[in-house]
Amino acid sequence: MKSQQLKLKDQTSWQLDNGEQALSQAQLVLAFMDPALGEAESLMRALESIYPKADIIACSSGGEILGTDVVEGSAVATALAFDKTPTRLATATVETNADSFDAGCSLGQQLAADDLAGLFVISEGLHVNGSELVRGLREHVS
Repeated sequence: MKSQQLKLKDQTSWQLDNGEQALSQAQLVLAFMDPALGEAESLMRALESIYPKADIIACSSGGEILGTDVVEGSAVATALAFDKTPTRLATATVETNADSFDAGCSLGQQLAADDLAGLFVISEGLHVNGSELVRGLREHVS
């Protein structure tokens, strides 16, 4: 596995450390942003142009980890390229807590495959019942 981190340069762009080149084979990018940045559509578009082959997942955070430092009021993205591991992205919408099981079922149906080795779930924390989400997932993946 190879990884690389970017940090927020300004409100619309990202900066790689030490002038390194973007990890062109990245399959997954995880971006954590201070909630004050809002939807940050321009930052998402910039990540898409840097990593055109990657699935990009972004969420707000109470502190962003950059290397061994924790920064606040910023954004940090980590790009990952796996040597022999394919990745797949699935999404589901949860309007209310009662939708959690059905969302888990939807995700499980999207991801169910013989080669599934693991799941990494990022979920909104206020309106999702995590136990029900996982119960729904387990209905379709094992």
